[in-house]
Amino acid sequence: MRVDIPISKSHYARIAMICAIAGIDIPYSDENDDIIAIREALTANDRNVWVRSSGTAARFAIAYYATMDCEVVIDGNEQIRKRPISSLTEAVRTMGAEVTGDSLPIKIKGTANPKTFVKVDASQSSQTISALMLAGMRNGITIMTTGVRNSWSYVELTAEVMKKSGVRVEIGDEMITVEKTDSVSEKDIAIDKDWSSAVFWYGWCATRGKEIEIKGLMRESFQPDEAAIEIFSRLGVESKETVYGMELLKNETAGDEWLEFDCRRTPDLAMTLIPTLCKLQRKFKVTGLDTLERKESRRGSNLCCELRKAGYVVHWDGKSLSWKGDFAEPHGKPDVYGDHRMVMALMILLGTEGIDLKPLEKSYPGLTQLKIDN
Repeated sequence: MRVDIPISKSHYARIAMICAIAGIDIPYSDENDDIIAIREALTANDRNVWVRSSGTAARFAIAYYATMDCEVVIDGNEQIRKRPISSLTEAVRTMGAEVTGDSLPIKIKGTANPKTFVKVDASQSSQTISALMLAGMRNGITIMTTGVRNSWSYVELTAEVMKKSGVRVEIGDEMITVEKTDSVSEKDIAIDKDWSSAVFWYGWCATRGKEIEIKGLMRESFQPDEAAIEIFSRLGVESKETVYGMELLKNETAGDEWLEFDCRRTPDLAMTLIPTLCKLQRKFKVTGLDTLERKESRRGSNLCCELRKAGYVVHWDGKSLSWKGDFAEPHGKPDVYGDHRMVMALMILLGTEGIDLKPLEKSYPGLTQLKIDN
């Protein structure tokens, strides 16, 4: 079975920001709502910037407009208005921008001469740091990070994309420095396929035992969720590169040993890994999930709730989710909380019957056509 997946939203967003600041055309794509939101947010022709439900578009737009001479109002739908952005609004205020509010909608009066030193709590949002790094191309920036570096692999992805475009970036133990950049290399602007979307097929292969070939998916993309190759190999999924992309094969695995995974660098991947482990009835503990409650929905709490509805007695402590093999009577109808990652999680666990697939328009519309039995 050969399947297609969207381009990487994470990669696209970083390329789009670099292009916008450098004054070159942003690559066009309309594959999903997130991609459209990012492009529209960075090319708005009036004072009103609409980011739909995209947290990435919101954060990148805040940093983008806060570091230029303009006045804008940034807003989005009801879901995105609940997302935390205070770490970023506080940062751009210290840099000299005037910002009204700490949640959408916000009004920004930006500055073309921002201060070039800012301190950020790295435990709150890696996107805040990435947004500031990219905006720092205009004047240069030094970012001092404090706290635990959650989802730090996305900051490293930002640095790699910037370096490939000709931007000088250095990441140290506490400091990140970005040099002022007047021009970038257009020849290396190409968007990779999305490893976060590919993770769904790793879970599908692990639980359904089907061979899958994912078109255009390649290694060494610097996307954090490429860790799926190693993580799902522990569940019997073998990855092979082909001329078309990546082929997934399921090897028969047995055993009931306790499995532990640290997903601090890959919290999105955990949303597929956890229901996969339950479906395979493998006892586990997945740690490093501190940021899940600050995503599109309260993913840690919500995933725990839905797994218990399905009969798995899982335990959530705010940082990790575990299952010791205990079952209870299934009850209640599944709820996806308007969250595309919750949809994919429940598709792995329950199939598609009775699951609201509409939130997939945000990141992977093609999956709405898929029919999976429980």
